[in-house]
Amino acid sequence: MSTTFHPQTDRESEWVNQELEQYLCICGNFQQDNWATLLSIIEFAHNARPHQSTHKSPFEIWYGFQPTFKPPLYLQTRVQSVDKRVQYLEQIHKEVTAALLIAAREMRSSGPPGLTHTFRQNDQVLLEATNLQTTHPKAKLAPRRYGPFKVLWASLTNCKLELPLHMKIHPIIYNSLLKPYHETKEHGPNHKKLTSKIVNGEEGHYEIEAILVA
Repeated sequence: MSTTFHPQTDRESEWVNQELEQYLCICGNFQQDNWATLLSIIEFAHNARPHQSTHKSPFEIWYGFQPTFKPPLYLQTRVQSVDKRVQYLEQIHKEVTAALLIAAREMRSSGPPGLTHTFRQNDQVLLEATNLQTTHPKAKLAPRRYGPFKVLWASLTNCKLELPLHMKIHPIIYNSLLKPYHETKEHGPNHKKLTSKIVNGEEGHYEIEAILVA
């Protein structure tokens, strides 16, 4: 007899349950739906194993001998015949082929996945900062997009952008990472772009006219 909701008073049964759970975890299938058919074999394995306290198995203590385990023999096989197997595989191939044709037809009608905009040459676009490495301490507080950048050439899926040299990324960007750039009344006009000079073959050098001290 054990106290309600106090399994510590029945420790022997708890150890047996834990051991049976380990057997089921090892022998059970992935779906975990064959545990009922394994109970008889697991029970035999548990009763045939010598226990740590007695150094004898329950079978030996109860019957006086150690039984020999023989797995059951199935005289009738469950393997499908060759003809049925071939028919089953042909049916699977037909279903898969039909599903692929439907998926290809839907992709052709909807266009490339993830594309929301198409661009043209000389358009101004904003680049998503998802894959960019910046010097901001926290990415969550950093700008979501950078730009605007000029489109040098555009296709249905990609655009080549005029990027500054310090970004050090490939200029051909997938269109799903680009957004059209528009100036709004709330934001006002964008900052005036500075014209850079080429010094020793490197672009991005600017000539300072004056330093203003507030």
